[in-house]
Amino acid sequence: MRHAQILLPLLACGLTAQTYTWSTLPPPPQATAVAWDGARHRLVICGPGPQQRMWEWDGTAARERPLAMQNQPTVHQLTYDQRLGQVVAIGDASWSSYLVGTLDGAGWTWRFGGAAPQLDASTRIAFDHQRGRLVLYRGTPTGSTLHEWDGQQWWLVSDNQGPAARSGAAFAFDPLGQRCVLYGGDAGSGALADCWAWDGFAWTQLGAPCPPGPRTEAALGFDPFGSRLVLYGGASAGTDTWQLTGAQWTQLATVGDPGPQRRARLCADDQGLLLVPASIDQIVFDYDPSGTLWRLQGNRWQTTGHLVYPTQVNTIVPAYDRVRQQVVVFSGNSNWLPLPDRTQIYDRQWRHVAPAHQPVQRHSVRLCWSAPNQRVLLFGGGDMVNTPLDDTWTWDGSDWHQHPSALRPSPRWGHAFAEDPLGGVLLFGGTDGQSHFGDQWRWDGLAWNPVSAALQPAPRAFPMAGLDPVRNYVVLFGGFTTTAYFQDTWLWDGAAWTQATPTVVPTMGSSMAFRPETGRIAFVGGSARHEWTGTDWQVQPGLERGTIWRGLVTDPVHGRLLDVQPPSVAVFTARRAQVQRFGHGCSLGRVPLLDAIDEPATGVAFAVELGTQLAAAPAFFVVGLGTQNQPLGGGCSQLVVNPLAVNFALTSTGGVVRLPIPIPNDRSLRGVQFAVQGALWDPAGSPLGTVALTAGLVATIGD
Repeated sequence: MRHAQILLPLLACGLTAQTYTWSTLPPPPQATAVAWDGARHRLVICGPGPQQRMWEWDGTAARERPLAMQNQPTVHQLTYDQRLGQVVAIGDASWSSYLVGTLDGAGWTWRFGGAAPQLDASTRIAFDHQRGRLVLYRGTPTGSTLHEWDGQQWWLVSDNQGPAARSGAAFAFDPLGQRCVLYGGDAGSGALADCWAWDGFAWTQLGAPCPPGPRTEAALGFDPFGSRLVLYGGASAGTDTWQLTGAQWTQLATVGDPGPQRRARLCADDQGLLLVPASIDQIVFDYDPSGTLWRLQGNRWQTTGHLVYPTQVNTIVPAYDRVRQQVVVFSGNSNWLPLPDRTQIYDRQWRHVAPAHQPVQRHSVRLCWSAPNQRVLLFGGGDMVNTPLDDTWTWDGSDWHQHPSALRPSPRWGHAFAEDPLGGVLLFGGTDGQSHFGDQWRWDGLAWNPVSAALQPAPRAFPMAGLDPVRNYVVLFGGFTTTAYFQDTWLWDGAAWTQATPTVVPTMGSSMAFRPETGRIAFVGGSARHEWTGTDWQVQPGLERGTIWRGLVTDPVHGRLLDVQPPSVAVFTARRAQVQRFGHGCSLGRVPLLDAIDEPATGVAFAVELGTQLAAAPAFFVVGLGTQNQPLGGGCSQLVVNPLAVNFALTSTGGVVRLPIPIPNDRSLRGVQFAVQGALWDPAGSPLGTVALTAGLVATIGD
């Protein structure tokens, strides 16, 4: 936005020094509960509680709404009421029992009443659009209940009647048959293959056994484009797709099936039937780290996006791709099955990549930026049965390229890897599981060459190393063998090693990288929290990270130090990006809501969104230098002082309008604040006779 480009540089002044701490960056989306919001044309994603977050996928990317779940109940499941154009949620909060919430452009509304049903992993919900009721089925191997919410309270409408007690059943509303359909599940002795319908008055069995066969935790949803109820996947099932019309099941001869899926969700979007895979928090065998979203159109399944959620890995050494401005991670150790994607890319969000070629899965691998190649370099590691490897690969941003070489380091893992002061990449030491090495090599962009030195560190595995570009040498610390534990510091200038004699000696850490803010090498892991001053190690408060395995990497583009431990990424910063609400809005009806999209970090496409229940209504955004509380009458206040920009737009048919405020990648903007308030032209609902006002947002630009 042009006004934002003018506004932000004006504010870049008067910043004071602050305390640096590790701050976790926004996590990738975890789809614990999902629903397609047909009024606002986006997939709403909630998960996981209790520190719950919300994301929205618009068909292209998933972006977080960092304020959406503040002070809200924990959402367990979502569905959609197409009559009222609202997302419907089942949630709970500490101050009451289970609640029913609706989400529209103006935010959440929560209600409770009657005897609420119990919720657990086997609970399924559907919205009966014909009768305007939320229907909840709760089944266990020992009993089942059916509850309905009429907008005001819960009603128990069926107790241990109809289907035999079960868990893991598929459940969805069929608008053509005006009924909720239940399929399969597990009665405790195995998967079932029966189908039942609830019409609001009684259960009717539609068949047993049914042609789709026994299955549990399958996905079931109505496809309005094909006028059919669709069943896919589940445990004890294949990758076949079935449709139900009336009481007749028919297998679809589909193209491009999504593969094995358990606990996936089916919901109709604007183009077809969307299949959302299970989130990792559900710990299922068929978990897909790339979070592939599939859409069924006719008889064809096609990938339509990704909700990437990497599996937790450790013992990684990430690298920063300076051309594509992305962190690159490859393999690592994992306690999860299946093992994660081998190649993972991060640039404030995790990206899905599908290279045509890539190295085999491995542990203790080392990555480093190779300036001669303008690519990330990979060498060695140990495979999944601990066989040492000696292959060399480079990553160009989309694919891996192997570089065969007759002359190369012997197979190993746990070697030091750092940019060499004379160019290329330095490799030192490592182990093959039997021997420990003290040799060193330099990669020049084309080949490996052995490097000799009159004095050098003793053989060892897992030393930490990093290039200090200010002093133009590599700092190497520590490492170990089966009989020795090293706490020595060495400096490599490209031609010779010099052993340093610091007065402060860190304990063993696990990761080292250059910190741009101080111009020093940082060293962390376990109790290590040190920086190299050029002559000594110095304790740096706040650097400690608790656990031993860390993955430090320098982000030179944004001038910051990152700790990458998939799926978590933290930044060491004194100026964390933040957005907060302040003040109060005013309206005679529902107060319009001003919300944030993403966080106001440097280089991020930050945005604010005004939401209301009014379609095609004039809306205004006021962006200013700071905050105030200037009464306007009728309980309304002007919350922005020194306005620099006023933007006009019309709300959509779903009652929302978005204002992009992209934050330039300018480090001098960190710590700068700006404020935004929204106004909606609504003479009938305005205490002022003209507009209704939102509460304000104050954004602090940071990392």
